[in-house]
Amino acid sequence: MKHQRRNGKKQLDIRRWVSLLLLACLLIGLVPAGQTQAASVPTLYAAISKDNVMALLNTYDRNGAFMVSYGTQIGRDWLGYYSSGDRLIDSLDTVVHEECHDYSVVGANKERMYVGAKKSVTVPYTPIYRTKQMTKSVPQRCRTSRFETYISKPTANLASNVEGVYGLLNEFNAYNWGMNNNAALFAYHDRFADDLNTWGSFIANGASNRLAYAEFKYYILHYMYYAKKHHPSIYRKIVANKKFKLAYKKTESHFAKLIRTYEADLPKIKAKIQAAGYNVDYTDEYFVVTNSYGAGGGMGLLTDEYSALMTELKKSPYQSIQRTLTK
Repeated sequence: MKHQRRNGKKQLDIRRWVSLLLLACLLIGLVPAGQTQAASVPTLYAAISKDNVMALLNTYDRNGAFMVSYGTQIGRDWLGYYSSGDRLIDSLDTVVHEECHDYSVVGANKERMYVGAKKSVTVPYTPIYRTKQMTKSVPQRCRTSRFETYISKPTANLASNVEGVYGLLNEFNAYNWGMNNNAALFAYHDRFADDLNTWGSFIANGASNRLAYAEFKYYILHYMYYAKKHHPSIYRKIVANKKFKLAYKKTESHFAKLIRTYEADLPKIKAKIQAAGYNVDYTDEYFVVTNSYGAGGGMGLLTDEYSALMTELKKSPYQSIQRTLTK
């Protein structure tokens, strides 16, 4: 099967960026003026440049630095993923995500899945069916934010469709390393804790990537469930693909650990913002900050969609396929 182009630019959840704007309105005036670049680590409002991005990654996220450096070597203009007005941290997980895709491209009929510490698993392709074919079998309760983009209405040659389960794994892995970047930069965010708007980016990026874990784990397992029922030969060949199973197991396990870390970080962030004199309403669904006058803003944590998929994944057919892929 001819290798198609990587899955394309990471889908952004519009709700989180609207929420960030609300939070920025609350916190405007708390941004330190005239920050300059530190000797080794760029400050929050340092210029967006390749040197500053790489300095930040080399200090806090060596895995991200490895993939972004590879992108530079092959001539990718990854600075293009930043938008006007962005800070260094605002689109950094997108840069890592996209360069993970670039790193995965090694030729026709195979892909290279990064697993950390400059190591990878090269996964050969076996026969697939196009992912879009399973659209009608996905119940409405599982049709979350990225469903149309990656499953039901993909653009032409989108890898998550034309490369079947291998394209879905590729996307799962890219969101995993985007989430890793967010987690790795917790210490950097904490260094600028007096700028409360900094935490808005961390919370929103983490929530979006957390949802992607549930979405792509579900898409992969449902793909296999559908294949077992309708394309048993395809199913058997995927299950027999040891490299695919190894890459899936490593990605899923690592991603799950990152989510637990993110969820443990949210109460810490709440405490830090409260210590600065703000009121924080933190529930499963929202993280809202208000001042003493009751003015403020916040963001949804996308927990409703995440929980719906995680509940679905507890059902016995998916648990059985999960065991098959990870044993």
